[in-house]
Amino acid sequence: RDLQSLCHSQQIRESPFFNIFAEVRVGPMPDDEIAELLGAPSAASGVPLAPHEPAIRRLGGNLPFFVQIACAAATDCLGESGTLDPAALEDAFLEEATSHFQYLWETFGDAERALVCAVAAGDHGADDRPEARPLELQGYLLRRQGRPQLFSTAFARFAARQGSPPAAGPGPPTPPLTLSPETLPLPASGTQLGLSGDFNGDNIAD
Repeated sequence: RDLQSLCHSQQIRESPFFNIFAEVRVGPMPDDEIAELLGAPSAASGVPLAPHEPAIRRLGGNLPFFVQIACAAATDCLGESGTLDPAALEDAFLEEATSHFQYLWETFGDAERALVCAVAAGDHGADDRPEARPLELQGYLLRRQGRPQLFSTAFARFAARQGSPPAAGPGPPTPPLTLSPETLPLPASGTQLGLSGDFNGDNIAD
């Protein structure tokens, strides 16, 4: 977001104070830096994650925040079982990442959400839309072998669920209106109505 959009005051927002700043957009980390991020600290801790880099990168992409979440999940899985099962890794990753996916989804505009859903659904031409370039610069959208992909397989599944809500199934059938042949007291006059069978307006007896 632009600095001015973060101001709490319109007066400050219009101030020339912001002219002394230069805007630098921080995008995704290069591959070699991501490899160092997940490799060096984990090796120093005694649980090296470099052999599991592909599985971690599938979840975190080149975004250091999500890569670190995936690294923590991988460390937990290795500590519990000694192996890294992909399904268990993704489950552990989603325990922490889902709320961040939701926040990210809410910050997207309608056009960005539509693009993300299209890519998640396998639309290879979706990256021709004007919204694709900003998402690519931020690291949310990747190009691999000439095809657009979302940065995380887990986020792709999350986006697919947002774009395709489950259809409501048919409800239970409405039962026919039937009244039991009971006597209903009328307090106002003491008169009683005897109803039997289906109520059609013709079988009311005083």
